[in-house]
Amino acid sequence: MTDSIISQLPWLIARVSGLVALGLMLLLGIGGIGHITGLTYKFIEPVKAWIIHKWLGIMLAVMVCIHIAILLIDSYLPFSLVDILVPFHKIYANVAISGSMFAFLAIPSAIIAVYLTAWILISSLTQLKRNKVIWSVSHKLSYAVIVLVLLHVLYAGTEFKNSIVQMVLAGCAALLTVLFVARLFRSATLKA
Repeated sequence: MTDSIISQLPWLIARVSGLVALGLMLLLGIGGIGHITGLTYKFIEPVKAWIIHKWLGIMLAVMVCIHIAILLIDSYLPFSLVDILVPFHKIYANVAISGSMFAFLAIPSAIIAVYLTAWILISSLTQLKRNKVIWSVSHKLSYAVIVLVLLHVLYAGTEFKNSIVQMVLAGCAALLTVLFVARLFRSATLKA
């Protein structure tokens, strides 16, 4: 029994770190849009909200690094360093839900999302006060990251076969969509 748990430990850590990273990404998306629209400041004062947002981004990076590092030692679905670093080098589609034409994007979408997330985090930590245009353009990439991660989750995440989990994920995606539309509306009214 103990050997079974120990042999599954990398797989479990990879799953948990991925789920925590997903939760942090959703919180970052909701919080970031809340910063732009001002909604966040109705609940948290601006300086505290920005500090929380920054640390959520750093925690996201840590969880993604754990997720990736564990995949390198997991024997259930072995990954090499090249598999993890090069999009489309390794194609994997969860057999249970691979009927979709987008299933081949399960792994490549995650790799591209990691590169974009790294760029967003690095640019926000280094360029915030120096170049707001770089910061702004970088943060707009976060919408693409959300889509790429959702593709990864839907086609590689075994946890998301559960209908309750699917409903929670759909609810979070719907909330992000509503907030994104509110952000677009705010941008349009500020330009007018």
